Amino acid sequence: MKPALKDSSIAKKARLSTPNNKLPSLKRANTPLIRSRNSLTSLKPKKIKPQGSVMINSKARTQPLPTPNTSLIDEPVSKAPIRKKFIISEVIKTSEKPYRNLNYDSVLQLETSLWRILESLQRGVTDISKICDNYWDTFKRSNIWEVETLFKDKKIRKSIRKALILELCGVALASHYSQYTWKTLANIRNLFLFVHQNLLSIFEILLKKSHDFPAEVIKAFNNAILARKVTKAGVLLLQNSESIQSLLKVILKHFKQHSMHTAISVSISGILQSIDKMNFITIYDALSQARRLEVPEDVPEALPPVFPPFLPPPPPGKLMYTLVLDLDETLVHYYETNNEGRVLVRPGCEEFLKGVSEWYEVVIFTAGLQDYADWVIDQIDPHKYVNHRLYRQHAMAHGQSFVKDLDKLGRDISRVIIVDNVAENFQLHPKNGIFIKSWFDDISDTALYELLPVLTQVSKKCVKDVREALRELKEQMIREIMKGNPNPHLNLNL
Repeated sequence: MKPALKDSSIAKKARLSTPNNKLPSLKRANTPLIRSRNSLTSLKPKKIKPQGSVMINSKARTQPLPTPNTSLIDEPVSKAPIRKKFIISEVIKTSEKPYRNLNYDSVLQLETSLWRILESLQRGVTDISKICDNYWDTFKRSNIWEVETLFKDKKIRKSIRKALILELCGVALASHYSQYTWKTLANIRNLFLFVHQNLLSIFEILLKKSHDFPAEVIKAFNNAILARKVTKAGVLLLQNSESIQSLLKVILKHFKQHSMHTAISVSISGILQSIDKMNFITIYDALSQARRLEVPEDVPEALPPVFPPFLPPPPPGKLMYTLVLDLDETLVHYYETNNEGRVLVRPGCEEFLKGVSEWYEVVIFTAGLQDYADWVIDQIDPHKYVNHRLYRQHAMAHGQSFVKDLDKLGRDISRVIIVDNVAENFQLHPKNGIFIKSWFDDISDTALYELLPVLTQVSKKCVKDVREALRELKEQMIREIMKGNPNPHLNLNL
């Protein structure tokens, strides 16, 4: 991993480089620092005009990320008209013989790296970041995700795909293990026992296609299995994967309880919620981005000073509700590929902003840096539905997260609602908050479409206190769910 940059190098001394209309690495919400120097150039700060590419289609306003294997996309993508001002990456066609794309040496190195991680954890070694870095680089070279395409059986394909995704999540989590509490040691150790055994199980499944592989590869797979396989042959990948998923949830819950949320833990939480729908390469890129980000304890952030109230006085005689919206993983998803920054827009984002602007004073409050946030908001809000923008300097650093204090807005707190994909961000005002599922690239997502009528109803009813209204709606939602209603949001009334 590269050394971290100080925020002052961005706030005072640097400008984003945008060759060929491609947006380079940017700092963003829940990601305190980007650790790559390649994406920054020393220029004057006042001329920052970041540009980049936003992916859209007719319904969801997004396309899946570019992937070397179209079969890894679970949801079919409709052919929709593309606006010319947006740049869409093309999808590379699947090889007719996927096994030829496998880098056998790298695949075997993955098993060696997992074994070294497991051994280190069993010895109580806390700093295993170098082994994890080696695994991460090797994974991209290995093309191991191509293994899925060797099989026609959907169950086998699904089990292999899920095992590899959870393997990535486990390594991403362990890459910063030295920063975590020792109370998680047993769970992380057990996690890697299952992860390593799962990869050996994939080797066993691959041997069923042994006629496709060179003799030396078959021998190497067999040697690894004989030397290190400890689980029974009858134990299925899906069984191990369920154990891995459960352990990840336990570890993430521990982080949440102790306010230890990081960019990695937030990303993994979102992945686990949509693991069967997300594009494989999307997951790799999202976790790669998160691994490059951290908050160094000894480096203070150089941000412009701000003083409450953050919002200007409301227009006289106009009493409106205030809606505070998070940006990253709530309205958009930012990712990097080859030092280029791209943004995917959540389905229904434009319609949502237009709808709520009729009833609310709309504020986007992001923990991202201002240069990045302004570039994204300019792209997704060309009609200026958003009234105000707040950035990292307006949030309070708390551990490795940024808390948004609604009392500092200068608005009546009984008329303020915040929507965020990280509940810790509105922990000072939990009764004013609506938690929304993290979004990465699922084109079938309907969260914003479902949220719009709820927010509209709160405003139309002219409720005296939004906190009471949200409490009542939450209770109604729980009752509808207990009745088995698949669409509980359609039966909510104030």
